Amino acid sequence: MSLPKEPRQQMINVMYLVLLAMLALSVSNEIVDAFKLLNAGIHDSSEKFDVKFHHSKKKFEQAQSGSKKGPIYFNLVPKVEKINDDFNRYIEELQENIRTEIDGPEALEAGFWPSRLEDQGAPTKILIDEKKGETLREKILQARQDYLDLFAPRIEGSDTFFIDQDFLAFQDEIQLGLNEVPDGENWAEHTFNQMPVVAVLTMLNKFKNDSKATASVAIDRLYGKLNEDDVIYDNFEVAIIPNTRKVYQGDKISADVFLTASSSFARSNIKINGRVVNVDQFGRAKTEFTANELGAYNLTAEIDYKDGYGQSQTKLGKLKYDVIAPPDHAPLVSATKMNVFYKGIPNPVSASIIGIREDKLKVSLSGPGSISKVNGTGNYVVNVNDYGSVEINLSGENDRGEKVEFSVPYRTKRIPNAEPMVGNCSGCSMNSGEFRAQTGLRAELKDFVFDDLKYEVLSYELTISDGGDLRSTKNKGGKFTPSTQRLINEASPGDLYYFENIKVKGPDDSVRKMPSMVFRIR
Repeated sequence: MSLPKEPRQQMINVMYLVLLAMLALSVSNEIVDAFKLLNAGIHDSSEKFDVKFHHSKKKFEQAQSGSKKGPIYFNLVPKVEKINDDFNRYIEELQENIRTEIDGPEALEAGFWPSRLEDQGAPTKILIDEKKGETLREKILQARQDYLDLFAPRIEGSDTFFIDQDFLAFQDEIQLGLNEVPDGENWAEHTFNQMPVVAVLTMLNKFKNDSKATASVAIDRLYGKLNEDDVIYDNFEVAIIPNTRKVYQGDKISADVFLTASSSFARSNIKINGRVVNVDQFGRAKTEFTANELGAYNLTAEIDYKDGYGQSQTKLGKLKYDVIAPPDHAPLVSATKMNVFYKGIPNPVSASIIGIREDKLKVSLSGPGSISKVNGTGNYVVNVNDYGSVEINLSGENDRGEKVEFSVPYRTKRIPNAEPMVGNCSGCSMNSGEFRAQTGLRAELKDFVFDDLKYEVLSYELTISDGGDLRSTKNKGGKFTPSTQRLINEASPGDLYYFENIKVKGPDDSVRKMPSMVFRIR
């Protein structure tokens, strides 16, 4: 059941739910009086719906003659009245059964309320034991469906009367329906079992009121159809028309983007290249053909349709396209920074096959190592575990479903040794002031493709020859330790300094011994 839009109807629903919750605690005189007050409000609301319905019907009758489809819509009004009258008549008969069960036939002459408003036996007997609650459920569902059927999409010849949006809009506003119950529970038992008669009669009046509210909405919607155009655009889509659907790397792509509107009831006739094609429920046609010959071609479309005023129109469209030979498939594998792979470090590489989309490409590595995808089109990283060679394998499927495969060999090597250095040389003649200004020994990779790879100096020995007198010290790390720095500070012309047993750690975590260096102080 949809939520009512009118504040009064919303208040009635909320009050009824609150009173039902209070009934779970007790059936006091205050609650009984509250239900009677709520019922009076429902009765007042129903009378207002009756007045509104008859006023709308009279206005509708006067206006329908000036519209082409007006009489057809107005002829549905008696059907609305019949659905509402039949449903309300059944509810009143059910209320009479409950009242007479309590006080006998004389209850009908005593007024609406029977003598025992807190009585729970009569409603339970009639609605649960005699299963009239299930009949009521079926009547509610049937009346609701009868209302909805009035707005079912309808086309007669070239005239459109209702579309899906009419049906869905009315479905959102319809008031008559079943209250929700927990899964697996019987609706009638959950709603009426052991309920006092004051609550049951009020709920039945509420169902009558919901039907009248639905009938009022229905006639308003029928009246509103008088001013609508004969052709209604009910299908809107974003159209993107590119200058091409396939481009080579480096080419520019342009596209027209706009909103399209069509009518699923206009029943357009479409011809493509002079041939009539089928149109789907949204007024669209699809075409497919094989481009067998190279060259420039046109695809023409002719559409016969009705515009927003119901007038027949014809539109022509043309699409230009070129048929070109498919590219020769060839592997495209290039090392990003080198022509070999080095053991112990991640080797970036790009891999693709010309003419094969990336989502149709498979890349793998044969040999001691692995390859993995990284960010960016065609970008991978290779890690090798041994020296020798590996192969990058590429396979894919082109747009014609053809399989292509390639293998590209690569050598695997060890990262070159670094060069030990103090200052700007690896052993040389250096004046004493410059030599004493140095702070340590470092190992550098010169002219290597990886600029960011570093060697770590682990240790070395320093020996000074001062007039034939030899003194030595051991140094951990590249930076001069205090004992090493003291020997450096003693440098004077004619001295010889020997850097020996130099050990470094490479970026592949291997420990290597570097050649010795000799510095002559001048």
